Amino acid sequence: MLIVTIESLPGYEIQAVYDHVTGLVAGAPNTIQDWSNVLSELGRPPDIPGELDLIRHQATGLMVHKARQLGANAIIGMRYESVHAGVQGWAGICAYGTAVWAQPVSLWARQQYGKMAEAGRVPPLS
Repeated sequence: MLIVTIESLPGYEIQAVYDHVTGLVAGAPNTIQDWSNVLSELGRPPDIPGELDLIRHQATGLMVHKARQLGANAIIGMRYESVHAGVQGWAGICAYGTAVWAQPVSLWARQQYGKMAEAGRVPPLS
């Protein structure tokens, strides 16, 4: 899956726009703190940035899964947003963007896409 934070893909032509796609991973706001306390009790320093990166990766995976279900090979305008619902509520990370079909048109884009298709990262061109 091609994923970019910009609204276009240089070397590609956007041929279809499928839909807005999201991936949300949420949990109780004290989950990370509880996890940190357990690690501290075991004598290991907590890896809060690593845990947050894992949550971000999971949110991205959910978004990509939804885009693939629509038949997209790319997501443009991708962003992350942290969400929090109330003082005792839930918190999480949302990944979102626009699922599209991007056709490689430049020589460089066709070569790049071919390598990604061979690696199984994007569907092959028909």
